[in-house]
Amino acid sequence: MKPVIYFYLPVFNEQDTVGIFLYRLSEVMRNLKLAYEVFITLDECTDDSAEVVEPYMRRMPLRFIHNQHRVGYGKSLYETIRKVAAKSSNPKRDFFLVLDADFTYDPGILKQMSARIERNADVFFPNRSSSRMKGVTVARRIAHKLARPILRFRGIEVKENFDLLATFRGCRVRLLHRNMARLKALAEMGPEISPAACTAVFSLALMNDARNLALIDLDNRKRRRHKSRFKLFSLLQFLLFGRGVVTASAEIEQQPAGHRQPRRYSNKKGKRSSNIQTSKK
Repeated sequence: MKPVIYFYLPVFNEQDTVGIFLYRLSEVMRNLKLAYEVFITLDECTDDSAEVVEPYMRRMPLRFIHNQHRVGYGKSLYETIRKVAAKSSNPKRDFFLVLDADFTYDPGILKQMSARIERNADVFFPNRSSSRMKGVTVARRIAHKLARPILRFRGIEVKENFDLLATFRGCRVRLLHRNMARLKALAEMGPEISPAACTAVFSLALMNDARNLALIDLDNRKRRRHKSRFKLFSLLQFLLFGRGVVTASAEIEQQPAGHRQPRRYSNKKGKRSSNIQTSKK
């Protein structure tokens, strides 16, 4: 049985790009011949994003919520995760993907991912080491470099070389089921918390439970229609003091019934290592 792909698109005043993005996504999915559904949250949009999105409800499997008051990226993401976890009838196969409606990443990247989505990848994280930061702003480069040392200072070790802060993410729905207690930290993150900080919490909640972690090379090709909302100082402050970081990375004492512990991989010296696959463009 082929997996169903559940997409989440957070939208905040993206009238210039969201329609083009949805059309592009529908074309890519039609060519891949995979079942899918798109969830969109319009978070207190003051432009015409809602009017742009509405016609696509008749052209593709899409549902959207328009928050009249700002909820924030984290809580909107958590509410979508709950809906997807409840809707999926085959969580071991189905996949959840977070994309940006401003074309930070072209939906065409799904062509590289589809084979492993159909086979064994549990999680996709962006592989954006120092050699792959083309098109990334200086502020994001600094945040990328400092994120791991800050988390290490808080007792959280992130060994794998993936981008903690890039908002592109993908995982099996079963991982959402198994880590809802950790993911609940997203619901407590208000609208003042940046998408990058929410992404870090999402990653920390899942990374230690993934059996097959796949890295995918990304280039930032954002079509800048508005000033960047990335706030370096507030992001670093959250990583250093934010409660959600600890909640997402904490051990959960009571696991759901049927929970399986993540598989451990060891090298010849007996040290733990991860089963990582890397995708190249």
